[in-house]
Amino acid sequence: MKKRSGPIPRTPSSSIYGVAISQAEKAGEAWIRERPNNATALYFHPMPPLMIGDLDVAERRLAAGLAARPDDPIIISLQGMLLARRNRPSAALDCAVRALGLGVPNGHTHHTYYQVACIYAVLREPVKAMAWLQRAADTGFPCWPFYKLDPHLENLRETPEFQKLVAELERRYTAIKIQRL
Repeated sequence: MKKRSGPIPRTPSSSIYGVAISQAEKAGEAWIRERPNNATALYFHPMPPLMIGDLDVAERRLAAGLAARPDDPIIISLQGMLLARRNRPSAALDCAVRALGLGVPNGHTHHTYYQVACIYAVLREPVKAMAWLQRAADTGFPCWPFYKLDPHLENLRETPEFQKLVAELERRYTAIKIQRL
């Protein structure tokens, strides 16, 4: 497996969710101003800086999210990603275990599974990362284009298991014909 040394590079022009990070940042700022206690806004707000490696900003935003929603598994697992990026494996894994133990408060457990996969990927545990990534895909987050872009999955990209999963998801979901009823 190809391993990367050092932090994930900061690439402001990167595309996440199909939009440039700067656009995602603006949208997140507007959303959190308009709906400061909205669970999804609190979850999304730290993501752009986390994706580009601005860990201090991501940490401040996560602290606000955790203060508002201390038992939200999606936010806790996102904190685990930050801690993995900060090379604090024990604390990152504690977040993963805690998040997974909290159940399904909002019906989006697949995002928690995905973020647990990211934690394991950053910590260079590809077998566990792939198991959680597969579970995320199977339970409602088969977003193969995002898998290809997320810098947290970089350590998996060259593995045959990752390539097979992405190829299968791409084949399955691009074959779906969407039409008006």
